Amino acid sequence: MEDNSPEKLAADLHEALADKEHPNLEKAMQLALSDERALREILSGIVSKHDAYRYNCFKVLLQISETQPLVLYPEWDYFVELLKSDNSFSQYPAVHIIATLVEADEDDRFDAIFDTYYSLLDDESVMIAGHVAGVSGKIARAKPRLRARITERLLNIDATHFELAQRPDKKLCHRIV
Repeated sequence: MEDNSPEKLAADLHEALADKEHPNLEKAMQLALSDERALREILSGIVSKHDAYRYNCFKVLLQISETQPLVLYPEWDYFVELLKSDNSFSQYPAVHIIATLVEADEDDRFDAIFDTYYSLLDDESVMIAGHVAGVSGKIARAKPRLRARITERLLNIDATHFELAQRPDKKLCHRIV
């Protein structure tokens, strides 16, 4: 008889995702797609204090968002809360997963968070600002009607608090969208 206990599931996920060098992302993804408890564990794993586990949970969720976005679309509000966090390790996965989920956003939920999302171009962390700029092309392709607003935000990068050397290149920002 197969052990489907929560303890066994947690152990399987830990085994699949805790290894920094050789995580089994495919196994974790299959567990997440076949068992709601595994998906919940991976969702909470993107805020783990353990770097390798957190990053591997992010990679699994990103892969799910790219291949089966409707599985994660109901978790939209969770990712929005992460986006609003003061912790860049929480914001980073939210930036990427939301950008990917925009393709499945038939309810136009991105419109409601547009200003919050693009306010991160002036975030304390230049890393987060750079990632927002970097995924903007994906968002613009998924939501062509937002292209002008996205372009405006990217081209106003000079208005951020970053020193000139830290800012994303305006030419690059223009090419993104």
